[in-house]
Amino acid sequence: MSKVRRWTDSVVGGRADRTSDTHLVAALNKAVFDSVADGILSLDLDGRITFVNHAAEHLSGWSERETLGLAAETMFPFVTLLPQQGRVVARERVEAVLRGRDGGSIPIEIVAAPIVEARRVTGSVVVFRDIRERRHAEESRKLAAAVVEWSPQAIVVADLSGTIIIVNPAFSRLSGYEAADIIGRPVSVLRSGHHEPAFHAAIHHALDREGIWCGEVWNRHKDGAPYAVWLSITRVIAEAGGGGFLVGFYFDITERKRQEDKILREAKHDALTGLPNRRMFEETLDAVLTEAEIEASRVAVLLVDLDGFKAINDTRGHDAGDALLCEMARRMAAAVRVGDMVARLGGDEFVIVLAPIDTDGVAR
Repeated sequence: MSKVRRWTDSVVGGRADRTSDTHLVAALNKAVFDSVADGILSLDLDGRITFVNHAAEHLSGWSERETLGLAAETMFPFVTLLPQQGRVVARERVEAVLRGRDGGSIPIEIVAAPIVEARRVTGSVVVFRDIRERRHAEESRKLAAAVVEWSPQAIVVADLSGTIIIVNPAFSRLSGYEAADIIGRPVSVLRSGHHEPAFHAAIHHALDREGIWCGEVWNRHKDGAPYAVWLSITRVIAEAGGGGFLVGFYFDITERKRQEDKILREAKHDALTGLPNRRMFEETLDAVLTEAEIEASRVAVLLVDLDGFKAINDTRGHDAGDALLCEMARRMAAAVRVGDMVARLGGDEFVIVLAPIDTDGVAR
């Protein structure tokens, strides 16, 4: 649009000094103006339209016949386009409103320049363009920014190299990193060390192939504590100029993981003593025996019960019996090697799994 304005200024201003034609714009090659995508019209000193191109007709809905002689303020009610003391108020590009023939308002960008003839201003030439698409894009960007800013869900945007460029307040609350702490740093700074390199390689492969990946990830808080998230990453390719972005949505599942771990532990551990229960003993024994068969090693299984335990329950009460079981569990767990198992089968029955062992090891 600036090129059109400069060209119009030079043509209108330069030629006007060399001609007495008071309607210079109308004498210009109309085909040239009609080939321009921007709306172009000229005004006399009374503010009435003396020339209009096809683009101006199309944008406004007014035909050339209806437009010629029409007051400019009918189409441009909120901007001054007439010369004032040798200048034009809208000499620089400004945003304004075009009032269409149907009464509707169209956002436009407009610029005007004086028509100079014999060193005298005789009117204005006006160039304008429809900026509805640009406005819509700007509003969409503002809306997207507001959604990111106020979303209760943690959001991170990185470039395709993995450098963080945007984080929202919800992410700061989740991770402990303020925007100033993390923007410009690689997303790898969030890794907790829980995952093998192959795990991260699989994520990159999925993004390259399908443009999306989701799954459970352990990240590291700014204070060093690990936390679990459900992470959804989408690759967004820029429409022009190549490149793109990675947008990550983080759902905090740390508490859910704690509850799952608690349920899993309770399912496989004795509630009183904290030792593995019968279910975990059976699973562990199966695994140990399979490994011993492969390694040609030996395994020892010791069954232990307490003589006279019923009498203690009957005479001292169940609290005393429970205390005895807990003390027995503590002593047996302390007596075995790391990797061996002490489990409670139920009542006063315990089992010890020693693997691998040799004869001397069993004796000790």
